[in-house]
Amino acid sequence: AGRSGLGAPAAPIGTTPGAVTATAGSGGVFITETDGASFSATATGAGPVGLASTTGTLTIAGTTSTGTGPIAITGGAIAQNANLTTGGPITVTTTTGPLTMAAGSQSTAGGNITYQATGDITLGSLTSGAAVAVTSTGGSILDGNATDLNVSAGASTSLQAGGAIGTLADPLDIAVAGLANVDANGAPSGLSININGTTGDNTLHFPLTVPGQIFLNGVL
Repeated sequence: AGRSGLGAPAAPIGTTPGAVTATAGSGGVFITETDGASFSATATGAGPVGLASTTGTLTIAGTTSTGTGPIAITGGAIAQNANLTTGGPITVTTTTGPLTMAAGSQSTAGGNITYQATGDITLGSLTSGAAVAVTSTGGSILDGNATDLNVSAGASTSLQAGGAIGTLADPLDIAVAGLANVDANGAPSGLSININGTTGDNTLHFPLTVPGQIFLNGVL
């Protein structure tokens, strides 16, 4: 449907179909789906986009965008198979499972980008003119797009994992204008953090409690 707005922050439209496509103006799009769904949503101007699924896996199946409004996506688990774009911030959150970006998927924001999951987070490409924060409370942060950049940030970046960041065979790739603050609580195969790329001060900032090896550009 196309109109000034669909739903409201305090009263999102409730749906149960398997696929949802929504187009709105500056009033934004607010939809809550009750049994897992595939979404594509577009707003204009400063219209926010708020998509949620109360159970199952929320799938971003088509390009989802707004002019300068915030994009907020929440699901038990999330499969991002298409791009998210806004001049404002992007927040993507899972409540019970992994957050998986397809290899070619991108999230591009003028504001901050925040990705948080209870399981593994597999990254395509996150590009922000501001800060990027990626937190996996119960899993690892993994590279999902081979040698392409996973994180490009105009300010600082925070990478926090209950498991590891990157793997021995496949480091996370970043280009960060500010500081890179990283932490990992796991050490599969002895590795906690493996990152390639650049930071504002050419180093990684991490606590002494990191249990395993830490690599930046192949250097321990």
